[in-house]
Amino acid sequence: MQRWMRMTAFALALVTSLVTSRAASAQRKQQEADPAKAAKSVGGELSSEQRSMSEGMGVVNDKFIRNTLTLDLAGVAFGDGINGQYVRSNTPKFSTILGANYSRTDGVGGAITKFGAEVGVDYFLIGQHNEGLRVGPRVVGSIGIDTTGSSAGFADVGAGAELGYNFISRTGISAGAAAGWDLLFKGRLGGSSEGDIDGHPYGKLNVGYSW
Repeated sequence: MQRWMRMTAFALALVTSLVTSRAASAQRKQQEADPAKAAKSVGGELSSEQRSMSEGMGVVNDKFIRNTLTLDLAGVAFGDGINGQYVRSNTPKFSTILGANYSRTDGVGGAITKFGAEVGVDYFLIGQHNEGLRVGPRVVGSIGIDTTGSSAGFADVGAGAELGYNFISRTGISAGAAAGWDLLFKGRLGGSSEGDIDGHPYGKLNVGYSW
């Protein structure tokens, strides 16, 4: 656990440094731009959309980002296996999340195979359109089979929350780090044993593409 916490802290520091550098670059570019190209609304004030665009976050090729696809490297390394997440920007401050993963872990006399899914919503405390500091709830679930002992199916379902930071370059290349906590109900399928409830902290190191 200490390992992924150190990795998450390092990634958050790196992303913050990149965002600070990008914000300074965007400010210099805006100052150097031809004033004649700065369209203004009636009364000489920038429109709300133009102000959002000038902030430099959530923008690729002078267009607001609507979609992001990512892979969680921490999940690949620590047991979630092959995974993917799709983030859709619904409004400047709110995005919806859909995720899925598949893993297979070999053991003595068999293997543990699992399919998982995740849905959630993010609110951007800083930033917009899939980029910046975000927080939001998550609902997760998984189903699989364990053949390391007597073959048995299992299922988990739970809810939690996640805090993270997303960085998106001008070319659309995306990176991010997050930490979260799920409260999971774990049960066996078709067995006599009762399920149990378990708190599950986690970290994420995401890479992907936005457009």
